[in-house]
Amino acid sequence: MDMSYDVLTAENGEKALEIFRREKPPIVLTDIKMPGIGGVELLRIIKREDPETEGVMISGHGDMELAIESLKSEATDFITKPIRDDVLEIALKRANERMETRRQLKAYTENLESMVREKSEKLVAAERLLALGQAVEGLSSAIWGMAGELEGDLRYLNEMPCFVSLHDPSLRIVATNPLMRERLGDRRGAASWEIFAGRAADPERCPVAVTFREGRGQRSRERIRLCEDEAGKAAGKAAGKAAGTAAGTAVGTEAGTEAGTEARKEAGKAVVKEAGKAEEIPVIVHTAPIRDAEGRIILVIEIAADITEFNRLNEELAATRRRYRRLFDTVPCYITVQDRDMRIVEANARFREDFPDPAGGFCYKLYKGREEPCEGCPVLETFADGQSHSAEAVVTAASGDRYNVLIWTAPIEDEAGRVIHVMEMSTNITQLHKMRDQLSSLGLLIGSISHGIKGMLTGLDGGMYLVNSGMAKNDCDLVREGWGTVKMMVERIRAMVLDILYYARERELNWEEVDALTFAEEVAATFAPKAQQREIAFEKDFETALGAFEIDRGVVHAALISLLENARDACLADKADKKHQIRFAARCEGDRIIFSVSDNGIGMDRETKDALFTLFFSLKGQKGTGLGLFVSKKIINQHGGTISVESEPGEGTTFTIRVPRSLPEAAKGREKTDKEGSGEKKT
Repeated sequence: MDMSYDVLTAENGEKALEIFRREKPPIVLTDIKMPGIGGVELLRIIKREDPETEGVMISGHGDMELAIESLKSEATDFITKPIRDDVLEIALKRANERMETRRQLKAYTENLESMVREKSEKLVAAERLLALGQAVEGLSSAIWGMAGELEGDLRYLNEMPCFVSLHDPSLRIVATNPLMRERLGDRRGAASWEIFAGRAADPERCPVAVTFREGRGQRSRERIRLCEDEAGKAAGKAAGKAAGTAAGTAVGTEAGTEAGTEARKEAGKAVVKEAGKAEEIPVIVHTAPIRDAEGRIILVIEIAADITEFNRLNEELAATRRRYRRLFDTVPCYITVQDRDMRIVEANARFREDFPDPAGGFCYKLYKGREEPCEGCPVLETFADGQSHSAEAVVTAASGDRYNVLIWTAPIEDEAGRVIHVMEMSTNITQLHKMRDQLSSLGLLIGSISHGIKGMLTGLDGGMYLVNSGMAKNDCDLVREGWGTVKMMVERIRAMVLDILYYARERELNWEEVDALTFAEEVAATFAPKAQQREIAFEKDFETALGAFEIDRGVVHAALISLLENARDACLADKADKKHQIRFAARCEGDRIIFSVSDNGIGMDRETKDALFTLFFSLKGQKGTGLGLFVSKKIINQHGGTISVESEPGEGTTFTIRVPRSLPEAAKGREKTDKEGSGEKKT
């Protein structure tokens, strides 16, 4: 039997799924038991990909459990073999009925949503527009019964808060309601377009003319001229209201209210006296044709609603939005609004200044360069419980500057009370942190120094003991060993003292002109044994024609050693099975000497790189003071140079130090003599 269906066939479930994804048939008939993908599983996959597809299940057993399982998987029907035509036809008919019902329901829902949206817009326009829309529906059928009253008033329309008029085919006004006569004068006999500003030049486009020509109602925005007396009253009322509001606001008391009343009266009188021409007011115009028994248009009813108040409210709303936007942008903190995907949907000017183009981005990406939200993120916590949360964080602006911020969050809810967005406000408390650090750093510094000096003094005592023992026993080897220990401890004490001096204040540089290649070799010779002890390959790469440059040899030497030791520690911390190596290079680039320290150690993420040169930040835990890299950067900066770092987790790190050949004049300090009173000057 031909049921007029186009049929696609497949020998198994896999092939059926392939055909379904390509052809998208609205109905699927499938055996329950098949090799590979079974019918029930096939139906579940299809329903997951397209819930509106109807499925009819076929079984050769008529098993109740199979039928129930199929229906649980949202099958439309269940039929058994052998398949009878009438049973199959009924199943297909039921599937088509479900699709048609769903289509009608969808169309009804879309129409309902459209209607609700349209009605909502009309409600926002003004309350009188709702009455106007309802009136136009019934007026065209009722007006013809009122034709006998055209010589007098239209008593059925007298109470409408709108301008109502009837127009004949010659585009003349034949009747008006009292409100229109009061506000616009007696317009009976006047042309249909005369009351509208700007229509005299194009009368065929006035709403009444278009309605007669096209045979259907019109809706448009126009401007109506009031008669001179009414214009003066309206202007006086508006000016009086504005003056009264200003006076009342200025006083802000009961006396202010009285002052406002008097101001309104005086301003109103003044404007009425000076009103020399008709005022124009904005209106929304509705027209509807009135037909005779044969369907010919014999009249057009026109209803115009004054929307002056609506426009005023719109302007106030726009002004309020501008004020809130100005407040939003001028608040001296970062403000963002984020959705449930943590995307930034709005940001204030302060945030956009330090983090350009934030729209659609993620705060954790912009703040810290992370690929996932921060642990304990207050925005996520607010989405979870709907409460405000706070946290402290360190963020990095696009300029590279790092700020300490105090974060507060607030939920933004929809009408149902669901949190749809979260506002995050971040206040820059960097200065407070600096003050706190200054207050606490002395204690931290004393503790760190005390711990370090204690160990050095112990080593110094040991060295002195060896020297004394060697001298007592006349053992030169023991003396040399002890003296080596003493020298090493003295060097460490010297380095620590320099660090403390640079932390406390920038000391005056004891600078001199130094051969760059010789200096690089000295640094390498100092560090090479430390790398060798740890079985780390140490490679030198120096250009031979480096020339000379002006530096404080001792402090720059200490700064480079600190960077090399940091590279050694990074290699020791890396547990990867590879040969670790450090490369120390020096080259010239114009008026600068470039040093670089590279390692293939553990590497760093962006957050660690950003904090690397921060005071008391250490990757060594309790083994480090957190002064080394901070002081190294300070030393290089004092020489007019820069330090930059490139690193990726697991890929190693490269420090690049750029030092000018000539020391900046500000860093040279006042002229000093080699010997007090010798007269020999060193500049």
